Amino acid sequence: MMVKIYFKVIVGLGASLWFQLKDLVIIGVMFTIAMVNTRNMQIHARAMIATGIVFIEPTLVRFIILTLLPEPDFMLGL
Repeated sequence: MMVKIYFKVIVGLGASLWFQLKDLVIIGVMFTIAMVNTRNMQIHARAMIATGIVFIEPTLVRFIILTLLPEPDFMLGL
């Protein structure tokens, strides 16, 4: 029995998935570095700061879109 699967192509989906994957990789790597270096305070602190910066990016982008664009496109999911 042969099953055919049809996919709907969504424009811009690749970039959206790349940004999420990039953030997950950064969080995973930096958190691992921070946990491995708990005794070395300088490396630990820098890795935790880098982990926190990942969470600032989506908020900053939404703020810029909603304040600088005259009429936000509600298809963005905001």
